[in-house]
Amino acid sequence: MIRRALWRGLLGWLEDEEEEGEEEEEEEEEEEEEEEEEEEEEEEEEEEEEEEEEEEEEEEEEEEGEEEEEEEEEEDGMKPRRREGSKRLEETWLTM
Repeated sequence: MIRRALWRGLLGWLEDEEEEGEEEEEEEEEEEEEEEEEEEEEEEEEEEEEEEEEEEEEEEEEEEGEEEEEEEEEEDGMKPRRREGSKRLEETWLTM
């Protein structure tokens, strides 16, 4: 009887230890999964930030290109006007 009680106690203790070990393993797995999810979220956020920065850079480049085109058009537009003005001067000089 004493042996049976000891065996039962020993078996109960072993079962408790096994359950605790399983619980610890489950907790560790859950922690690892949470860490992986956090890392994935951080990576996604970084990718989104990079995409936003790239889009902003592209927009800035487009704006700069448009400004340069406008400046060139203004310069091109001014040149004929200058030519027209110089032609008028020539005409006035010739008529004098």
